Amino acid sequence: MMGDGSLLKVRAFMIPNPDVTSLKVKVVTAESKTMTKNLNMNSFKPKQIHFVKLPKINVKDLKFDYTIWLSQLDPNIYLSEISLPGSALSFNYLMSDTYKKTQTMELKDQFNAGVRVFQCHVNTIDQTSSIDGGSTSVGIADSDGNSVLKSDNSGSWTLGDVLIALQKEMSGTHKDEFCVLAISDWISGITTAQLSTLYSRLKVVLDKAGEMGLIATGINPNTTIGDVKGKVIIKVQLNGEYTDAWNQLSKANVWMNTYEQAAETAPYYSPMPYGAQPDKNAGGISAWALDGSGMNLIYSDCANPIERTGIVLYSYNWRDGVQANATAVLTAYAQNYESTEHRNFSMTYLGGCGGGNNRSSYTTSTVASTLNALWLNINKPTLKPWGWVMFNCVGTEATTTQGIQAVIEHNADPEFKLARRSAAKAKPSGDTKGIANGGTVF
Repeated sequence: MMGDGSLLKVRAFMIPNPDVTSLKVKVVTAESKTMTKNLNMNSFKPKQIHFVKLPKINVKDLKFDYTIWLSQLDPNIYLSEISLPGSALSFNYLMSDTYKKTQTMELKDQFNAGVRVFQCHVNTIDQTSSIDGGSTSVGIADSDGNSVLKSDNSGSWTLGDVLIALQKEMSGTHKDEFCVLAISDWISGITTAQLSTLYSRLKVVLDKAGEMGLIATGINPNTTIGDVKGKVIIKVQLNGEYTDAWNQLSKANVWMNTYEQAAETAPYYSPMPYGAQPDKNAGGISAWALDGSGMNLIYSDCANPIERTGIVLYSYNWRDGVQANATAVLTAYAQNYESTEHRNFSMTYLGGCGGGNNRSSYTTSTVASTLNALWLNINKPTLKPWGWVMFNCVGTEATTTQGIQAVIEHNADPEFKLARRSAAKAKPSGDTKGIANGGTVF
């Protein structure tokens, strides 16, 4: 632990390159705070030893780098330890209807804001898309289940478009990180046959994503950041009322959990078996019923406001219900989290659209402010992971930015010790003893 006046001595060796005129040195603390300094190398000469004195590091200047915050964490940290911020209806920035536009940032900007969990509803559309298996496409749906149309009227956005966009991000700046894509169905008047069709098409998309090397597989309680870097963890939320449709996703590389009851009434808790069909009511509906050796998800949905006879009920009863759900999931997670098992994830979904019909008094921004402020003011378990928190209106609301940063910075809380898997001991290479005169060993 360093304090005022501490001196850190670092000796580094670099093969000279006359084409390099500047050197960027980044200091990253154990709390994921960073400071970057640029060094001018124009005066460097070949065949000479140069000593560089770094500028003084002022601890007060250290800042979080939200753009690549996940890559700054120790790759040996268990997945279950990490608190991840997410965006609800992540791809609805593509929409033209202002009152339903739950996001204002494009995918790249959401990544740069620190979001690492993305969520979307899907439906079936008749549209040609190579990654979606020809004309049997899976579309992105808005909060009413309608397809999200492209701005140039060239068709609808597909799940294939989303996967290609994610692959671009995960092979660039964020190649040393991972992200989660949470998928749930949204088909109006859904039937078992319709859901079976959707799941079978979804299987084609997921298989294709596997061929692209995009999907993280083999996740278990021992999985760490380093095991899944550059990958996307796919989570499909199975509709529990249509179990006969589940077999369409058999052997898919997805992380699955079921939902069966309205989360506005009571939070639903369920394990997420990876690559296997879950039992109906797996884990029970009580947080205390979680058992088994797989990875568990503790889930609470704080979703849309209730609307009746054209009037949006913007009442304290609704607010209290949402707050009760968010509080319940955090309490349940604190009671069930066991740092020696590393198998529990928690997700609080803070989503929802406005009242619709261009009602300025209850827009998506209003919903976002209410939900995000409630979450920020809830007493969260200080020494436990907070799990995934899905925020509404990323890029619009100050409360959203506060929330995202609060989730990220919780990972750097010095009182919250992130559990790590023991690093594998690699055999040293070359002549480890060196040569007495300091010459080369090669």
